[in-house]
Amino acid sequence: MHAGRVLLIGLLSITPFSIVLHERGDTLATVTTADGTQIEIAAGTGEYAFVSRGCNGQITGRRAAAFRDAAVRVQQPVGGGLALGVRAGIMHDDIAGGDARIPPATPLPGEIVPPRQVTDNHYVNPYFVYERPGGSVGLGYVWHERDFPTAGEFAREQPDHPLNDLSGHLRIGPERNYFEMRWMEGMPLAADGGFFTIGGGGRPNGGPTTVFVGLGAGGPYEGAGLALRVGRDVGDFNVGVRTRLGMSGGANATGVGLGIQYSPRATRRR
Repeated sequence: MHAGRVLLIGLLSITPFSIVLHERGDTLATVTTADGTQIEIAAGTGEYAFVSRGCNGQITGRRAAAFRDAAVRVQQPVGGGLALGVRAGIMHDDIAGGDARIPPATPLPGEIVPPRQVTDNHYVNPYFVYERPGGSVGLGYVWHERDFPTAGEFAREQPDHPLNDLSGHLRIGPERNYFEMRWMEGMPLAADGGFFTIGGGGRPNGGPTTVFVGLGAGGPYEGAGLALRVGRDVGDFNVGVRTRLGMSGGANATGVGLGIQYSPRATRRR
């Protein structure tokens, strides 16, 4: 059995089915340690493009791509500000073939137009989080079936991408007003800004709404785009929407996702 699946099953086996009451009902905006078990589910969709450029930077070709991704996260505190968790998800990529080329529409002599590619990539990401009142830090490892797609010209030329095997985050400041950087921690992975996000957010007036504004970059997108997240407490649920807005070589490089986290009797953080 795959090592990542073993870790997932092991964590689920020690996670109580009744979720423990916690005073600081977390939202979907950031990765934090709650005073009880967290369960989160998220899904999203979007599109990007592989852009080819000539020596002078002119666009010579473009292959459009669309994706759908989904993820689930379970996190369990173990005391002293430390929590253990696991994310597991799937990325479905549909990369167009020659029909997505920009003019000239016909291949040049001797040119081979790549065929359409449709792939599924399952991944499992066990991690730990250490949190104090002034911030938090997290680190994990990502097992994945195949390499994650990346549209950046430089990254595409690399034989492998070892940084995609790691996940982590650094948050400075309390939940009410913070600055954070995250790598490979998106929920879901691509729709939630991209593999890398950086920016600031908080909980206005200590109320039930959370916001995040920053930049999202990294595969599958080329370049940086605007990353936005909004979450709100709704009874026992925390519901959030996250988007990534951008363009690459005249093509959309965008994503949008929806997530929900369940925490019975969770109260709002003030």
